[in-house]
Amino acid sequence: MKNFIEGPWLYRILALFLSLLLFSYVNIDKINTTRQINNNNTQMLATRSETVKVPLQINADTDKYFITGYPQKVKVTLSGPNALITSAVNTLNFRVIGDLTKLGAGTHTVKLTQTGINKDIKVKIEPATIKVKIEHKLTKEFPVQVNVKEENLATGYSIGNPKISQDVVQVSGAKAAVNSVARVVATIDPDKGTKNDINEETLLQAVDRNGKTVNVLISPQTVNIKIAVQMNKKTVPAESTKNR
Repeated sequence: MKNFIEGPWLYRILALFLSLLLFSYVNIDKINTTRQINNNNTQMLATRSETVKVPLQINADTDKYFITGYPQKVKVTLSGPNALITSAVNTLNFRVIGDLTKLGAGTHTVKLTQTGINKDIKVKIEPATIKVKIEHKLTKEFPVQVNVKEENLATGYSIGNPKISQDVVQVSGAKAAVNSVARVVATIDPDKGTKNDINEETLLQAVDRNGKTVNVLISPQTVNIKIAVQMNKKTVPAESTKNR
């Protein structure tokens, strides 16, 4: 009788224990899954702010006008749902614009606007306005003048005629500034004791009659310059030749 009771009841108790264990595992897994979903939803619905720097787009007739005074980039603070902020910051698929299309020559204060940001996001642009100077644009052509610091050459060495990749360049900018340009210079500053030929990509500079740099655009900005460096030929005095 004892063996009969122990056998079946033992299996029943073991099966019940396993059932309870399985039930607990399934429910704990459901609870954890629910918690994870709730946490994800909470994170997605939470609000936050993020500040990024973005290029400023200037809309203007740049063929007719030369514009100065505006920053290259502006700060944009975005506030709103976490998911929308994350998307906007990661993609940066919006623009900040300074619209000058209806403005003429003069100094103007312009309010910056944005496009491409979700309507549920609050936007703060810094600076909110910019002060720009619009001037009539002028373009002229100038020959490139090469200035070599020959004092840096090794003793007894001199240079040949420079060969320039582009002899003439375009200078654009405000009319008054372009009219003040006297020449466009490429300055070569060789190392001390130079004996080897020069081959350099050189930045061009527009200067006025006093040698001061003028704020204009030069196209192209650089040119390649090749200059032969050679040893001076020794000359024998005529008297010494006769005495021989």
